Amino acid sequence: ALLIVPTYIVDLMKCDGPSMMPLFNSKGDIILVDKISHHFFGIAGGDKGLERARIYRHQQRQRPQETDSTEKENYNMRDDATPNNATRNDINHSATMPFSTYRPRGLTYGDVVVVKHPNPLRQDTVCNRIVALPGDVMFFKNKRNGVRVYIVPDGHLWVETDNKSFRSADSRSHGPVPASLIVGKVVLRMWPLRGNAIVRRY
Repeated sequence: ALLIVPTYIVDLMKCDGPSMMPLFNSKGDIILVDKISHHFFGIAGGDKGLERARIYRHQQRQRPQETDSTEKENYNMRDDATPNNATRNDINHSATMPFSTYRPRGLTYGDVVVVKHPNPLRQDTVCNRIVALPGDVMFFKNKRNGVRVYIVPDGHLWVETDNKSFRSADSRSHGPVPASLIVGKVVLRMWPLRGNAIVRRY
């Protein structure tokens, strides 16, 4: 019975490396990982792009007519209702999206997660933040290849490190990752004891 808790429910894990600075230190942080909720609640808004698009359209019909031009500009949707014009440094995305409150306990934008390394030959895990969900359109810029466009496939997530100057194993190098690689959601920083230990969405 004691093995069930760290294996399937919650676990204490060590987070090393500069990829999530300044949220975590580069060495020695101990984090509490919720390993069960994403199995019950899945991805916020569903794991299929078309399903999420239908939910978004339904939510829009329930809302009063927006008059704020900024709101309209931020959510300029294509025919398939995938966001296509958010911008941020080397990769374009929106940090606050309409599904972030649809299913609070599901995996959603801004969640910090532990992910199995996308290289099947590697057995280690990495700590990333969820940037995009199924159906979202990502514009990835780099000096070598210019702009590359990705549509996050069904059942996949786009994850990145917080420290953009550090080239880690995230979607910028490996593309969208299957949701099945998610080990769990980071809930608390248990050590060191400093500041606010609760790990929140940005």
